[in-house]
Amino acid sequence: MFNVVAVPILNDNYVWIIESSTGQAVLVDPGSHKEVLAHIAKEKLKPTAIFVTHHHNDHVGGIKSFARKHGNIPIYGPKTVGNGIVTHPVHQGDKINVRGFAGEFTVDHIPGHTLDHLSFHHPIQQLLFCGDTLFNVGCGRLFEGTPEQMHDSLTRIKTLPPETKLFCTHEYTLDNIAFAKTIEPDNQDLLDYEKEVIRQRENDEPSLPTTVDHQLRINPFLRCHLPHVKKKVQELSNTTHEDDVSIFEQMRRLKDYH
Repeated sequence: MFNVVAVPILNDNYVWIIESSTGQAVLVDPGSHKEVLAHIAKEKLKPTAIFVTHHHNDHVGGIKSFARKHGNIPIYGPKTVGNGIVTHPVHQGDKINVRGFAGEFTVDHIPGHTLDHLSFHHPIQQLLFCGDTLFNVGCGRLFEGTPEQMHDSLTRIKTLPPETKLFCTHEYTLDNIAFAKTIEPDNQDLLDYEKEVIRQRENDEPSLPTTVDHQLRINPFLRCHLPHVKKKVQELSNTTHEDDVSIFEQMRRLKDYH
């Protein structure tokens, strides 16, 4: 089993540190380096790889400073990440073997938030590092991709085994719950979960990771196919479109202005 630790950075980001039983570490989206260096020093970890989901600075901003201290560490990510940050460009379907970690990480291309967005999936350990594509009770903004692309990416994520743990990169959960309640005000799973997240945040605990199964019950962006969700989105957006992608598109617009 791997141990996965959330290191808070910036305003609401997490750097995920995947720790092996022998002290190696993989860093996921290190947007800042000081907090990561402090954790590694405290736990006496040996960094062996960095995974980058996409090119936004809050996901890559700490990599150059980190690499200066820990040279020759392979950095896996989209080839579009600029300034030579990525040393090992990866693409849809690529397999990554990391020293000290049993099994392979599989790369998936999940565009929508950005066109270059990737996820890193360890099917044996049932871990998915999904960056800013899927959030707990939400999804990322469509900065570059189309609604069709994002809907397809989310559809592929939700077909993973239900117990798969999802490691998103932002602590947006309470805000996402507030929006989700406008779509499904009577979703008891959602209402119960809100109480749990309030408790977690009051104790300065992350609301992540989550699971595929949990998101299927509470995340409106994964529930666009449900008749009562369609009806509510049509009502709120004053549209008659019924196909799942159109419902998703209108829901994302509603969230943008929530």
